[in-house]
Amino acid sequence: MKGKKIYEPPRFMSCKTAVEQLLEAEQVLGKGCYNQDTLCFGLARIGGKDQKIVAGKMKDFLDKIDMGPPLHSFVICADELHEIEKEMFEFYEHKE
Repeated sequence: MKGKKIYEPPRFMSCKTAVEQLLEAEQVLGKGCYNQDTLCFGLARIGGKDQKIVAGKMKDFLDKIDMGPPLHSFVICADELHEIEKEMFEFYEHKE
């Protein structure tokens, strides 16, 4: 159907899906940018009454952390964190 624009319905990516795709890309490309133990933040519905902020390792977002419904944001931390960043990570860290 040349020239006819077909749009798919909007979909939202979850933190879990983002981690799956990022780890798969790392496995294929092998750049060494991150791995399952890389520290990250997951944020959901920021500004809403039910907002959620969780810190953990990438692997935690695969099976231990449920961010609930969208909208999600996913932040990958640098290799070395500043002292204030470490404090915030520990404050929001997922505890089992």
